[in-house]
Amino acid sequence: MKGLPDSPAYSFALPSLHDDTALDCRVYLPSDLSRWHAKAAVLAHPYAPLGGSYDDPVLDGVASELLAGGWSVGMFNFSRGAGGSAGHTSWTGRPELSDYITVAGFMAHFMNEVQPKDDDESEAMKLLLGGYSYGSLIVARLPSTQDILSRFADSEDGSPAARVLLRAQSLAAQTVAELQDWQEAQRQLHDNATPTTQDDKKGGTHAHTRSPNPSKESDVHLQVQTSYLLVSPLLLPTSLFIAPALLRLRAAESELTKRRTLAVFGGHDLFTSGKRLRPWAMKLAEESGGRFQWEEVEVAGHFWHEKGAMRALRERVRRWVDGL
Repeated sequence: MKGLPDSPAYSFALPSLHDDTALDCRVYLPSDLSRWHAKAAVLAHPYAPLGGSYDDPVLDGVASELLAGGWSVGMFNFSRGAGGSAGHTSWTGRPELSDYITVAGFMAHFMNEVQPKDDDESEAMKLLLGGYSYGSLIVARLPSTQDILSRFADSEDGSPAARVLLRAQSLAAQTVAELQDWQEAQRQLHDNATPTTQDDKKGGTHAHTRSPNPSKESDVHLQVQTSYLLVSPLLLPTSLFIAPALLRLRAAESELTKRRTLAVFGGHDLFTSGKRLRPWAMKLAEESGGRFQWEEVEVAGHFWHEKGAMRALRERVRRWVDGL
């Protein structure tokens, strides 16, 4: 099955809202620009002390399905001990939670900047917040999207939040320029192939030209449709060992029942067994009124190495995101 491109569209660093530590980030953009929509995803990797990073093969598979479906995908290394990052993963999980909020805020503002500003009927942005293993533990404790966006509102010059917004605007401007080049090339191809009148030429694809809307302030009123993706989620006792302070944020898990959510796990997961995950998933599905969906892949373990496991995971993710 096809994986991610060899190189992302953008590789860059963002300052974590927690303590200004640099986060290694990547953004992948759909190669077929005709499928470009206001759809952005953030994916978080497994536990860094056990080798987790944004190069994880399970994340690669999930991200590939999203990218093929027209989603822009943001991935990052938690700033402490992942990949080439300095420091060590925290015992509380709170710095990593702020790391995720940093990247989620970036992706929301980046996508907002590249959307057409002259379309009164533009659709709400779709924001998918996902994670695998430890990454899913962080996702399950995220505050609401409006809370995330509020952390960028009225940010002071030079603060981490303000610098995240500036990075979103600069990369959006670069993306807009590339989109406009693509639109112009498509227009010329159309003009060369089809006779047109002068009136036709006044409209064309330029009616949909995107223009960035630079501002150092965050728009906390962005129209965002949030969904959540949890791959191999971690429950007690594993979650207690690696991020005990996050247990106090259990109420945040209610976001999973308010928004469309998919949890996918293996029947032979060695960190949290299917026996524990099934009742957890069934409870959330009942509380959500159908918004929370889940699937157990019987042959799979935590790392999705088993024959047919990765294919089953990718196919289930693909079916779900196609319906968002």
